[in-house]
Amino acid sequence: MRVVFSCLFSLILASLLALGLHMGLHIRIVDKPAFPDLTKTKLDVKGYNPLIIGDIGSAGYPRDRSLWFSDYSHHGRQFSTLFQKDAPFFHAKAFAQFKRELKMHLAQSKRYGFNAIEIPGFIELVDFRSLKDPVYPKGSVYRKRHKAFRERFREIFQIAQEMGLQVILKTDMVTLSKPLERYLEKKGIGKNVDDPRFWAIYEAGMDELFASFPQVKGVIIRIGEAGAIYSQAGWDYWSELLVLSKKSVERMLQTFLKVAEKHHRKLIFRSWAVGIGEVGKIHTVPSAYQAVLDKIDSKAFYVSTKYSRGDFWSYLPLNPTLFQGRHQRIVEFQSRREFEAFNAFVNYAAPTYQNAYKAFYQKNPKVAGAWIWTQSGGPMFQAPFTFYLQEGSWVWIDANLYATARVIREPNVDIRRVTDDWVRETFGEDAEVRREMAHILFASHEATRAAVTFKPFAGKQVFALGQEVPTVAFSYWNIVGGNSGIFSSLYVVAREQLDKVLQEDEKNCEVIADLGRRFSRIKGRITKHRAWIPHIEKSFAYMHDLALTLSAYRRFFLRYFQWLDGRGEAKAYQEALALFQKRYTAHQKAYKGNIHFPAYLFTEAMRLVDYAQKTGRSMWLARLLLLLGLGLLFWLWKNKTQLSQTSLSFPRFALLSVGLLGYILLTCLAFSSFRGIFFASCFVGLAVIFLAASWFFFAVSPRGFGFLSVPIFALGSLLLAMPAMRGPMSFWLMFWTAPLGRALFVVGFFGVVILSYSIVLWGQSPAETAGKTSGGLPRAQGATQLRLRLACLVGLQFLATGLLMLGMGLDPFLTTLNNELAVLPYFLTLIHGLVVHLNIPTVLPFVFVAPGVLLLLVGGLGFRKRTAG
Repeated sequence: MRVVFSCLFSLILASLLALGLHMGLHIRIVDKPAFPDLTKTKLDVKGYNPLIIGDIGSAGYPRDRSLWFSDYSHHGRQFSTLFQKDAPFFHAKAFAQFKRELKMHLAQSKRYGFNAIEIPGFIELVDFRSLKDPVYPKGSVYRKRHKAFRERFREIFQIAQEMGLQVILKTDMVTLSKPLERYLEKKGIGKNVDDPRFWAIYEAGMDELFASFPQVKGVIIRIGEAGAIYSQAGWDYWSELLVLSKKSVERMLQTFLKVAEKHHRKLIFRSWAVGIGEVGKIHTVPSAYQAVLDKIDSKAFYVSTKYSRGDFWSYLPLNPTLFQGRHQRIVEFQSRREFEAFNAFVNYAAPTYQNAYKAFYQKNPKVAGAWIWTQSGGPMFQAPFTFYLQEGSWVWIDANLYATARVIREPNVDIRRVTDDWVRETFGEDAEVRREMAHILFASHEATRAAVTFKPFAGKQVFALGQEVPTVAFSYWNIVGGNSGIFSSLYVVAREQLDKVLQEDEKNCEVIADLGRRFSRIKGRITKHRAWIPHIEKSFAYMHDLALTLSAYRRFFLRYFQWLDGRGEAKAYQEALALFQKRYTAHQKAYKGNIHFPAYLFTEAMRLVDYAQKTGRSMWLARLLLLLGLGLLFWLWKNKTQLSQTSLSFPRFALLSVGLLGYILLTCLAFSSFRGIFFASCFVGLAVIFLAASWFFFAVSPRGFGFLSVPIFALGSLLLAMPAMRGPMSFWLMFWTAPLGRALFVVGFFGVVILSYSIVLWGQSPAETAGKTSGGLPRAQGATQLRLRLACLVGLQFLATGLLMLGMGLDPFLTTLNNELAVLPYFLTLIHGLVVHLNIPTVLPFVFVAPGVLLLLVGGLGFRKRTAG
């Protein structure tokens, strides 16, 4: 009866876990809304006077080439060569160079029609002097430093003002310094952004800023991106991701608006909240936007929002929040397309931008202008060494900047006329040059985005793990993917039209080759800026090489997944793999270390290649282990009576345990294509605890050891079933794309895990174990004692898992597992990390530690009490 009850209990609990995982892992794929075509629509622009915000371009960025390809930090160190922590607090020579570059950029911005400029800064410019208890004591190095900074920034502001450009500062919130952090702690506020006293301190700082700088006409505030990769290492000022709730956003904005209204300045709030926290959806979900911001009502208030529903990814619909709202709206555009090779080659997005802006302006009279980025966006030191107006392929950035600013000023202007104007200014009056360059520009955006994304997938909306999957999940920045979680969906979307997808890919590579040929035909007729021609030719060659390499990789992974799915031949994916390896080698040889045209990063892609190359070995090992496991299960069943009549010495138990641990190790390696060393070690470690605790806590006979082995062989068989047929990646393809198969596996897996602990008890009987000892410990003397000891066994495993997470850190623990198994995208670990991106509770280690400690206490104290009684 207890066997039936245990099986039923295990099945119910495992089914509940499977249901929860199904809801959490459910992947939803839907068509995207059509992008409106308003090319020929004439808008009513009576009284239209847009605010057009630019940036300070490449002025102030370091040109130290040793910084490149070092990390994925989003802090570009724009002022790192200008300012320093110690007296005299700035580099005079570097600052003089910065001003020359700044004047050149601002002159270009003014000529293109910009009327405002954003400059990073806030916390370094204020002392919070109005507070009774000062943040920075008189005479402190911070006050001296800030005084020097204010003097230099006044020079910067004066340059902009003389050119007729409004100055708008931008800052992350919350931004901190070491003394300010200590001050908040001393006041008992800490980092509680829901405490009104917290914002009262920042209110004093903002009031001081506006009072000190009449040239500053407003402040841009961002809450969605902060932390280590957005802060400059070694600097005394940094930002933290703290404003995550509706309450804290409202309190922050109301506080700052009071100051902005007092000084007649603008407060521009970026809705970029990147899906994190209670306010995480305000950027793209109208209902969330309204819920968080609808109470804010001020003429000084603007909301700045990216034009697309998401980041600056291609193939996204327009951002629906820009069609509504009571606030004045600023639309954000990017001239240097960070997700499309940072515009290292031609990529003319201005026609798309015009269409988007006209759509917003037509429906929403609150649209008040645009913010057009020149240089910023993405990891600076992984991008090409391109600095607008200074160095690299900035000519293609200039095309976007010129045309985008023009269409914001004149929404009804003919984009072909705008394009021709730019070509004439840049390359000369020759009619053939103008005609061919117009063709190149207008064809470039679609060709580029089709080359660096996976178009069938990018044309869909895909929701997984509670988030919308980026359309650039195939290659994110310069990171080419190769994980099972995303690539399974990429394949499924294209599965029914795979040959057509590959043919269109080949055609796009030919289109890109034709763009280069067209430029070669006209280069001799160019009359202006002829010194740029060699670099431009290299940009076309780089574009074509990258397109061919990524196309070859798409062919390989599609043919490989087609074979995993049982729809293709192994020969097809092996030939595609050989072609990709040839292309990859040529790409790396041509561009690795090239600072202007850098090779793409195929780290994750090569993990998938590794899986494919080891598929055969993994399959045969899985088959052998599966046969071994099933054979041993059958032998244990046939000999259960005989095993119960013999005893088991510790040396023999240890020897059998080593064999069992070896089976577990090989099973994990077969399941992970010999990549999962850490993964296997975790399972082996848990098995060691399971076996050791079983020996010390129970009377282990040959029959008992057989019972211990049953769940291990059963779990091994479950893990090996799919890899034995088509390799380990076939398991993940099933897991992500076949809900029924996933549910059956999860029910089976957790069912066996839960059942295994009952099986430990089945192998024991109070009568059999009474009075016996092992390792100096008294044996259990009844059913209750057995259960208490089982609680200790389970508690040890929970505790060990939790302590491992705590010791490594939750994010490194999950990242290490993910890198070995290639489950989730690599780029997630390079931004905020898996924990933040997927909203994984940081208390997860304690979810294991707490039950582990509790079970050990209940088991240990309970058994001690009974034996003492």
